Amino acid sequence: MGIVNSELLSRGVALLLNEAFAGPSGGGSWFTDEDPDSGVLGTLESLTAAEASVPLTAGDAATAASHASHLRYALHLANRAMKGENPYRDADWQGSWSTTTVSDTTWRELKDALKLEFETLKAAISDPAVWSSDKRVFGMMGNIAHSAWHLGALRQALGLVATPAPKRED
Repeated sequence: MGIVNSELLSRGVALLLNEAFAGPSGGGSWFTDEDPDSGVLGTLESLTAAEASVPLTAGDAATAASHASHLRYALHLANRAMKGENPYRDADWQGSWSTTTVSDTTWRELKDALKLEFETLKAAISDPAVWSSDKRVFGMMGNIAHSAWHLGALRQALGLVATPAPKRED
């Protein structure tokens, strides 16, 4: 296998980031359900503010709203990193979970802010120059894994993950 060029890397990362947030683009999926709305944004869009404010698991205060807030913050930091900043040294990860309850208005604002951070990051990674930094390459790979984990946690907790039917022994 030859060296992966920055254009191919950029396209691959953009495809996976897009799948994590917007859902798969036609022709199949790498890790989400094939439903067009199976990404983070579509999953969150299916929830009312009241539903987004309910803890996802017993004994844990995390809600869909807090996952959305945390992901928005993670993408915000990634956008800063793409500009050459080091936003992680003083990142407030714990604070990124503080939004647990939302009104209709704040839920819409949070989803819009998350979508804006996603679109900003998607535009930033389309520039092949950003791939000249190991930290950016590994950071984006980590960001995709992180986003996919939260997508899975949300969909599992919301009962949106289909369990394959057991194979019949005929």
